[in-house]
Amino acid sequence: MLKQKSFFVMLLVSLVIGLSAPSYAVQPPPNPSELDFCALLDSAYNLVTTDFAFLLELLGDDAALLTMIQCAVADINGGIVDNIPTPNGMLDGNYELRIIKELVQNPSQYANLPSGTLPGQTRPGVNPTNVLNAYNANYQKLYTDGMHVFLTTTLPSLWPILQGRYPQQVPPLCTSPNVPPGCLDKTKIVTLFRSLLMVLAGFATVGDDASANSVATVASLLALCDVLSQGSCLVTDIERNPNNYVKLPQFLSKEGDADGDGYTNFEEYEEFADVKGPGDAFIAAVLNPSIYPGQVPPSEDKVKIYPSGTIRVEEGGSIDLRVEIKDLVAPISYRWTKGGDDIDGATSPRLIIRDVTSADAGIYQCIVTDASKGLYASAQVRVVIVPEGTIPVASGIGLAVITALCSAGGVMVLRRRK
Repeated sequence: MLKQKSFFVMLLVSLVIGLSAPSYAVQPPPNPSELDFCALLDSAYNLVTTDFAFLLELLGDDAALLTMIQCAVADINGGIVDNIPTPNGMLDGNYELRIIKELVQNPSQYANLPSGTLPGQTRPGVNPTNVLNAYNANYQKLYTDGMHVFLTTTLPSLWPILQGRYPQQVPPLCTSPNVPPGCLDKTKIVTLFRSLLMVLAGFATVGDDASANSVATVASLLALCDVLSQGSCLVTDIERNPNNYVKLPQFLSKEGDADGDGYTNFEEYEEFADVKGPGDAFIAAVLNPSIYPGQVPPSEDKVKIYPSGTIRVEEGGSIDLRVEIKDLVAPISYRWTKGGDDIDGATSPRLIIRDVTSADAGIYQCIVTDASKGLYASAQVRVVIVPEGTIPVASGIGLAVITALCSAGGVMVLRRRK
């Protein structure tokens, strides 16, 4: 017979995370649009602290484990110490696991991450299709037909035993569509399990060895035959081996490099976490090889650059870039960079470089500071220098427009044609 505290620690874990073996005829993998890991963590936490609040009293000090599944603090894939998941230093919901969300939800944006074209870049970026396949394979191992039957049939059948042992704390489990006050809705058990299994599948996919070991250790805690039955296991196909999961450690783990820019995901996390919103700056950096530590992440809603993307300029011609700002507090200061290095004297909202040569090719960006001391950056513009005569000559009207633009105020001319 297990002691009371151990019994409820094990039961809590079984309520929070359930594991089983492949096949999902009953419960298909989640739609990619559902992969909001932060929302999944918080919804599970809210369920535990409301509908399953009776567990908090029964668990006593061990209820502190529940704080680990709140998005704001969730960090449970740094390995196992004394059978408890430990942090790895990167928050999960809006950071480490959100890499998966971004790749899966925006495959066309990341399908062709550049490789070997920027300073410091060492290998190709990750393929979103591989991430989706790995995530779905791991979810398939976790939420199976057997687990679904356990949650919807076996566990409810055992609930009266638990309620009979602790009638003052444990509410009855209701299976009818109309749930009266004080009765726990049976369907919420499935909701809780499924939400957290989506998260656990993400941990397995991010999966360096520490993450996979965390998943496997949780699986070993779910020896439900030791907790709820005598003599036979209720779920016999639990995945306990870290090698059973499809992992992409070379890309998505703490020491991986998702965009192949030569900086680890953790280095980019340390630089960009909490710079702008809930992980936005980190995601922009970790999936874009042209953004890396030492730079200011783009704030295109505040600073827009014209022209954008990649532009071609003939040798002997001019580079002409400008930025427009929005919702910043005067006074405003500007500095232009090329390849991450400041351009001497470039402190205007407009940058003109005349008589260009091949040495002027590169990546340009404008960094803006306002009175709040906030740093904002435009998107980066790649300038390609082509031989003279490559670009067709503009018409008379086109030349007139260009002349008018170039005569506008706020122009910083860095080099004039002699």
